[in-house]
Amino acid sequence: MNKLIPSFIMFSVLAACGGDSDVENTDDPVVNNTENDTASVEDKPYVVEIMLDKIENVPAKCEIKGKKVDVYTWKDKNGKNYFIRSMGDYTEIEPEDEYSDRMASQYLYAYHYAEDSEGNFTLLKETTDFVEDCEFDIVMGHELDAITLTDIDKDDMAEVTFIYRLACTSDVSPSTQKLIMLENGDKYPLRGSTQVMGEGGEYKVGEEYDSAPEGFLEHAKKLWSENLKEYDFEL
Repeated sequence: MNKLIPSFIMFSVLAACGGDSDVENTDDPVVNNTENDTASVEDKPYVVEIMLDKIENVPAKCEIKGKKVDVYTWKDKNGKNYFIRSMGDYTEIEPEDEYSDRMASQYLYAYHYAEDSEGNFTLLKETTDFVEDCEFDIVMGHELDAITLTDIDKDDMAEVTFIYRLACTSDVSPSTQKLIMLENGDKYPLRGSTQVMGEGGEYKVGEEYDSAPEGFLEHAKKLWSENLKEYDFEL
């Protein structure tokens, strides 16, 4: 696991309302260094520390579904940010008769909230994914150490990038893997599979990267390659 490394940026507070939600399934603790901002206090009204800081509690105004997995916070131009990962309950439907198979479903969530200087909360992005009507075993979870906070384009708004996996499977085979980079409500995904015993590991680059700032895709590819293997054994 890489260590959390703080860096420093300036920011001015942005107040907003509304939210954005994506159901990811339908369309198909690490911080990177940034350079110290040498601008004076007179150039920008606030000097704050941008660091991915793990906390225990979800703020009461942050509405989430499922059970909390972890919570991170940082400060940038949007104010104080909260990134929350959670998991829905595993639910099973009993077969109607002896000729039917049991089916199971489970959901996975991630939320990015921002709190302005007046204590108002904005949902910048909600990511939802799921496995439904699975007659085998559900494999699903956030890759807890695969999370980074960066300001690659140096616009004083951080990019939080995370990875999760999901599958309906009856054997040891690659799971679906997705990497999501979020900045100010915008989403930049890589979608593919894990690597198991040398199989899998490929991904498709989301078209959102066509207009992404320089360096976003390179960062996403690097994080993907560092979190590619699903199992540590070889048969």
